[in-house]
Amino acid sequence: MRAGERVARASPAEAGAGHRRPGGGLPAELEVSSATRNWLADVLVFDQQDRSFMALEAQLSPMTAQDAAMRTERYAADGVAVCWVSVEKRPWERGVPSLRVAPPRSRGEAWTVRHGMARYTWAAPHTVKTKAAWTHISCSLNEAIRWILQGQVHAHTGPDGTVWWTAPSYVQLAVVRARLEADAEAVIQEAAAEQRRQAAKQRAAAAEQRRRAAEDQDREQRAEQERLTPFFEHAGMDAALWPAFMHMVRSASGKTVVCGDQSPAHGNGLLLYSRPRKEAAFQLAGVVCPAPRRSPGGLRV
Repeated sequence: MRAGERVARASPAEAGAGHRRPGGGLPAELEVSSATRNWLADVLVFDQQDRSFMALEAQLSPMTAQDAAMRTERYAADGVAVCWVSVEKRPWERGVPSLRVAPPRSRGEAWTVRHGMARYTWAAPHTVKTKAAWTHISCSLNEAIRWILQGQVHAHTGPDGTVWWTAPSYVQLAVVRARLEADAEAVIQEAAAEQRRQAAKQRAAAAEQRRRAAEDQDREQRAEQERLTPFFEHAGMDAALWPAFMHMVRSASGKTVVCGDQSPAHGNGLLLYSRPRKEAAFQLAGVVCPAPRRSPGGLRV
């Protein structure tokens, strides 16, 4: 209901002539519908300018969460806030502004709000490491309605979509906490990103080192193949088979084996040297020779 519009009111017998203004507060009427009759409020509270302000709905009959959201939107379309009140836990109470209340235990006691009013608690000092949480509070129904109508509390939707009534100061405190958490998370994410960048650089450097080592090894192998070309021609060996031959020799001996020069004393055979460990000196271990009869005895390869 927007400013200047009138509402279709209940009969005087139901609502009484004019607005009821209990205790000099805001005027209210029972069973008031909108001009288009798309909603009917159990209690409709008016502001000081006689505009529809707040609907109070005592919802005792079953209602789905979808119906509660739809009916709340109807009120909102007319500029009317709403508070749903129930005496039992309902499936819709988390999704719309509501209060769950308990009746008085004895005569003279007040109705009590058990769910729907919340405060934000944050242990001192206010850091991301100290505990913080929204907690529901209990109060009398009279206090809750007064706080709502006086604007001391507002409907607030939490990060998980839960709606509850709370004071703006609690919302501001939660926002401060959320910003601290966001800043702390940003620092963590940046540190993680930097760690990933450094790891990527290390991987790239290692890959570059392997590439250069492979190039160096390839150059050394080509140079070795060129150095041994006269021996291959002399021995009638296929140079392409030489790497496989040397791999077989090294595997069989279990040692580091390198090639020396051709030895005229051994039929121009190629001298092979080996060492059992890295610190040891290379010693003559064998001869790759086209004339085996001229090979020296006692060689290890």
